[in-house]
Amino acid sequence: VAVYDYAKAYRESNELGLATHKIGEMMKERGFELKDMQAELNGQSLEDALDGASDYDIEESTYDKIMASAGPDIAMHINWWLEATGPKKIIYFDLTAFDAYTNKQIASASGHSDPQMGVPEMVMLETAVLKYIDAFNNQLMDHFTEMMDKGREISVRFNVMSSWEDGLETEVDGIELTEYIEKWMAKNCVSGRCHQKSASEKSMYYDSARIPLYNEDGTAYQAKSWLNQLRKELK
Repeated sequence: VAVYDYAKAYRESNELGLATHKIGEMMKERGFELKDMQAELNGQSLEDALDGASDYDIEESTYDKIMASAGPDIAMHINWWLEATGPKKIIYFDLTAFDAYTNKQIASASGHSDPQMGVPEMVMLETAVLKYIDAFNNQLMDHFTEMMDKGREISVRFNVMSSWEDGLETEVDGIELTEYIEKWMAKNCVSGRCHQKSASEKSMYYDSARIPLYNEDGTAYQAKSWLNQLRKELK
């Protein structure tokens, strides 16, 4: 399994920082404010980010822990590489956006620059991305429009401690916890849109649940704050 050292990558590659900053500038000019991973790593030590990412002893990858610490709604990945065609070079790139809650791809663009000589790599990358970034942003806007209509899609997993004998089969006022949770999810998801993929006495997993974008006060909902309502009821 590959293990990525993001702090080391930024230290040893000037191009990586320049590329992410340039993509951030392009997106900001088009109304999308990005959180830069390098700035996030510089703002706190990687160790602090990993320690503070989760309150639970759950095995996660380094990427997952950084994502949990930064808390983005959408994650953007940029890959690029150079190929030589005689004395000239071409830069190829892939730009992809993923929903941070579900890891589903929501936008993508790929392309290449024209063959060029003596042009800095980052200039070639910027020129190549500019050809496609507006179409990429249109895909993002389609995603936002869908969220306004159907709600934000998240995945939800309920786990119980192995030492709890009855688990989710425990009855509260004559209703098993599994049934209580199912009714709560159907009632509180937008138009009842939720799909339970699996359930047992120890675990329940919804691979798709559509939650409102805003609460009654007009404040943007985060998945944690939305689920806190259920947590308070279960207490």
